[in-house]
Amino acid sequence: VGIPYKMSIYVLRGRLYIFFNGNYTPVSTRKQEMEGCLTYPDRESVWVKRPKEIRFTYDTWDTSQDTLVRETRKVRGFEARVVQHEVDHQRGKTIYM
Repeated sequence: VGIPYKMSIYVLRGRLYIFFNGNYTPVSTRKQEMEGCLTYPDRESVWVKRPKEIRFTYDTWDTSQDTLVRETRKVRGFEARVVQHEVDHQRGKTIYM
């Protein structure tokens, strides 16, 4: 809507995560697992091969500075899969394409 940000939201272990303009770099081998997508609730899960661990770079809102700040962290396991799925959405890709 006229702003240069791509935003994603996910909840993991009861914590809300919001990030903008995400990007990732694989840091491990890839693993194939079943994956679904809430954007397409009527479609069945499919096999998707993704790195098990990634270096995740993104913008997040810093309330103390009232601005976006760039952060980088390593993410692994299920959270790495979720982040990659959401970054793919930000890039206009889905698991069905």
